[in-house]
Amino acid sequence: MKPMLSPIKLLLAATIVVTTLSACGGRGIRTDAPLRTAATSAPDASTRIAVMLPMSGKYGRVSAAIRNGMELVNSRRSPSQRPMLEFIDSGNDLSDALLSTTTGADIMVGPLSRENVDQVMRETTSLPRTVITLNQVSDISPYGVFQFGLSPDEDGRQIANKAFADGYRTASILYPETTWGSRYLAGFSKHWERLGGVTATIAAYPLPGETVTDSQEKKTNRERLTDAVKSVLENSGDFVYVVGKPAKARELRTFLLYYGNFDLPVYISARGYDRRLFAHNTADLRNTWMPAMPINIPDERPEPASATQGEADTTAQDAETAATEALAIQPQSNEPDWAMLTASASQSSGYQSDIISSAVPGWNDIASMPGFDSNYAAYYAMGIDAMILALNSWQLSPDRTIRGSTGLLFSDQDGIIRRHPAWIYYDKDQIKVQPPTVH
Repeated sequence: MKPMLSPIKLLLAATIVVTTLSACGGRGIRTDAPLRTAATSAPDASTRIAVMLPMSGKYGRVSAAIRNGMELVNSRRSPSQRPMLEFIDSGNDLSDALLSTTTGADIMVGPLSRENVDQVMRETTSLPRTVITLNQVSDISPYGVFQFGLSPDEDGRQIANKAFADGYRTASILYPETTWGSRYLAGFSKHWERLGGVTATIAAYPLPGETVTDSQEKKTNRERLTDAVKSVLENSGDFVYVVGKPAKARELRTFLLYYGNFDLPVYISARGYDRRLFAHNTADLRNTWMPAMPINIPDERPEPASATQGEADTTAQDAETAATEALAIQPQSNEPDWAMLTASASQSSGYQSDIISSAVPGWNDIASMPGFDSNYAAYYAMGIDAMILALNSWQLSPDRTIRGSTGLLFSDQDGIIRRHPAWIYYDKDQIKVQPPTVH
């Protein structure tokens, strides 16, 4: 039998562990790896930033949008303050890409896929001193690594924070029976429970093309969707969290109004937002909140479409396509002054945090780029913010907030980049936009 440590030795051991973790910013590191030194000064023309992206394959167009966003930010800096960007194709062999990245790079941005980020997290010994990944695979980062992504988990966290801050404590959830729908559900549920919230009902709804069980095969998708909505309303919480793409999210909101209660608030996932549908079906979206990227919110507020607008020309088209064509919002000449609005909102919230000002490109800037595809607007914005994070990597901390195109950015104590998004509220036939606010 091994002898037990004395209380004094136990206390000394605990002190060593706490001291070691404190030196690492509260984050874990590999015990067999030397401690890397994070950047301590602003990047300039002598700084080399290696960007690992899969340039072809299924992530090719996403990577191109991210690259364009990064280059756009960098091109606006003075030559003496413009870091060297080196883009490395990580699509074929990540190990080869990592070898080329480690030679002389000060900062690494990427990789993109969850599998590659997971590999990078296991190989922290040979990486540049600062790494900003473009996905999140865990709740804690090694020292010098910051995980930044537009993940369903983060979206669920934002919804949970907002609903809890609004005073609600019991949630009902409607989500699609898909892998991505489950990730939104998990992200919300995990954080909602941590906040102390309770879940009354969880109901999954079908999407076309899925496999159904024998007991379901006699029901149409619409009947099953109706069943899911009714099950939520039978045991409803203080609000309903709806996960869905734009057309489906709006359809679900309409069902909730038809079968339920006009006063029941609804929070729709970020995936349910579409700039082109910004002012569509405002009456049907009453008492609904949606998170959105500031860059993706139009400045002008078009009038809501009437129930019969364009009816003769669109009877053969689905509702979302018709709405997109009738209310497609072109890039406006005057975007909201998010810098001014954010500073005002943050000041009124009483939260004492440094807000780092950045010259953030707007919608007009990305829309005027050659080959711009609005379907990838979120990834242009992600590239913009990845570059802004790299430029400010030396001062990332929980109490410093950086103004970005996807929201207000900050690093939590575990090295995860969090975002405060803008919020859109539909109040009958009115639309209200709340700029990103620290809270």
